[in-house]
Amino acid sequence: MLQDRCCNNSPAARGGACSALDPTVGHRVWDHFAMAKHEIRMSMPAQEVVNADVSIRIKSDDASLGRIEISKGSIDWWPANNSKTHYRMSWEAFQRVMEQHGREVRKK
Repeated sequence: MLQDRCCNNSPAARGGACSALDPTVGHRVWDHFAMAKHEIRMSMPAQEVVNADVSIRIKSDDASLGRIEISKGSIDWWPANNSKTHYRMSWEAFQRVMEQHGREVRKK
C-alpha cells in the first residue's frame, strides 16, 4: 500500500490525512511536516497620521521573532529581545529583495 510505504502506517495515514496527490508516494509530501504556529499582532494609529509607523509583532510557536515597523520611507525589522539594533530598508530595496529571494505566488 502506498500509504503504508510512505507513512509507515502512521496514525495520520490510518486516519486519512494522506491525500493521494503525489503519484510517487500516494499523498502530498508536506502533509506530514509540522508547521510552526505563527501569530501576528498589528497596531495602527486610530486615524491617518503622517509620521506614525504601523507596527506588526510576529511570533512563531509562541516565541517572539521580532517586529516590523512600516513607515512612508522604509520598512524596519526589530529582532526580538533587541531594543538597540534594528535593520532598515528602503521600499525600493525591499522590492528588489522580495523579487530576488521571495517565492513567486500566482493569484488564484
